[in-house]
Formats: sequence, structure tokens, C-alpha cells
Amino acid sequence: MIDVTPSDRHSAARVLALVIGANGSVKDCELKTLESLNAFERLDVGRRQFLRLAKESLDDVGQSLSARGHLQPVDVLCFNELLDQVRDRRQRLLVCRLAAAVVTADGRVCPAERSAYEHMLARWRVTASQVSQAILDDTAHR
Repeated sequence: MIDVTPSDRHSAARVLALVIGANGSVKDCELKTLESLNAFERLDVGRRQFLRLAKESLDDVGQSLSARGHLQPVDVLCFNELLDQVRDRRQRLLVCRLAAAVVTADGRVCPAERSAYEHMLARWRVTASQVSQAILDDTAHR
């Protein structure tokens, strides 16, 4: 299971890694998208460390989630613990904004990515409109 501790300052990066890994792999185009958005710096995690988090997510949930296309109850419990570690609203919106960019980076959104992404939005009570606004705000500040 993904190691979640209340003091983990990389919880936001772990959430993003889980959403990205939901399709069973981390693609080069997804990493390039993260780099173009300065995601690693913004999440205070190095690229190498993010790849390690993504691999852990793939090992823990990603492979089986990819095969099923939706979260199982045990996945939801694990994911909720992780989601609850990100308490700052701005950090949550940043993760949602980055996730939206990454899950569409390859031109398609697989059912597993959609399931993880939508669950994240619901758990955090973030609407699609709020994500759209976060994207617009982020683009305006770049």
C-alpha cells in the first residue's frame, strides 16, 4: 500500500502520481506535460522522486485499476486516505489542474483515469468549472 503519513509534504504529488498511474503506465507525453507546467517544482518534488511515487502507485493500484477501469472499495479507502492528506484548497486545485492536463496529454482519457480523476474531484468537492478556472488563472500567470 502507499505509505501515507499526516506529515508527508509530498501528498499532493502522490495524488497526482496515482491519477496518472491509473491507466497502468506513465507516458513520456505525460511527463513532458508536467515539465511544461513546472509541476515538479510546484509540488516540491524532483522528477526522479515523482517517477518513484508513480511506480509505487502503479504497483499498488494502477495495474489493477487499469485492468478494471474503475476503483474498487479497497482502492477507494487507500485513495481517500491519500486525498485527505492534501488539506490546502489551493494545493488541491493545483493537483486537479495538473491532473486535467496530464490525463488528456495523450489525446484520450481511459476509464481508469476518468474514475480516479472524478473520484478526486468528488472527494475534494471541486467542480469541473473550478478546474477550468484554475487552468485559466494558471495560464494567465505564466
